[in-house]
Amino acid sequence: MKKYISFLVVTFFIICSFSCSNDDDVTEEETARYDLVVNNETESEIVIYINNTADTRGFVNNGMIDAGGEAIVIDLEAEAPYLLRAVNSGEDLEDFFFELPFSYEESEGPTIIINSPQL
Repeated sequence: MKKYISFLVVTFFIICSFSCSNDDDVTEEETARYDLVVNNETESEIVIYINNTADTRGFVNNGMIDAGGEAIVIDLEAEAPYLLRAVNSGEDLEDFFFELPFSYEESEGPTIIINSPQL
């Protein structure tokens, strides 16, 4: 019986010493993120596309904005280079009338105003 108890105590000590390693304290750095507000001050409905130029997905459709309306694009990565394009509703991405490269360092919500066709 004494051997059995000694074996349990030693096993318990070994298990406790491996479970208390410092590996659990390693934390990954969290990437700063922000939300972007896009205001449509044109007189027509538009569709906005955003491309993170640092990755290979290309342009992503971020929705339609009514004339005089606004949309919020959530969870953009801070300091990443983006390109925003605005297209009149019903037209192809290649027929954009507004294009703007942007990148923000802070996590405060910036605003982009689309008010007239520009190239």
